[in-house]
Amino acid sequence: MQVIPMKRSRLLTNLFAGLVHCVTVALIAVCCYLIVNGIQGHYFFYLLAAIVALAVWFSMPRIPKLTYDGILLSRQEHGALYALVDDICDQMRLPRINGLILDHQFNASYEQSGWRMKRYVTLGLPLFGILNREEKIALIGHEGQSRCASLFLHVIRLSYADSLA
Repeated sequence: MQVIPMKRSRLLTNLFAGLVHCVTVALIAVCCYLIVNGIQGHYFFYLLAAIVALAVWFSMPRIPKLTYDGILLSRQEHGALYALVDDICDQMRLPRINGLILDHQFNASYEQSGWRMKRYVTLGLPLFGILNREEKIALIGHEGQSRCASLFLHVIRLSYADSLA
């Protein structure tokens, strides 16, 4: 497993996420306070508590579950394919993926799911079967970089990193 060092941007992102969760907990406390005061005869607090409860509901984190229609390939049984994907990720300076999924659709996709936001690439067997080796590498590279805002930004990031080296 490849360990990604904590960078300043990642640290700031984690701090901001922690702030969002603290706000959610604070909203829950405000909602409980408003409900208790509403019991004492102030019906306006019930309406305010309902609005705050809706704000809590919409600000809660959603943990996406991995949903797939195909076969999750194991690293042990399909080591050559995983080695190719890991090599592509290393060349593009991206974190390695956690799983490959083969399905029956004429498509390919990238997905993050679970508490740790594991990375999965889904490859449609009809599409993957008609491509030659270079096209397969390009497809995997494209899906692997899908976590970036765009290929253009990723190329700028790589060229900037190369200019610093």
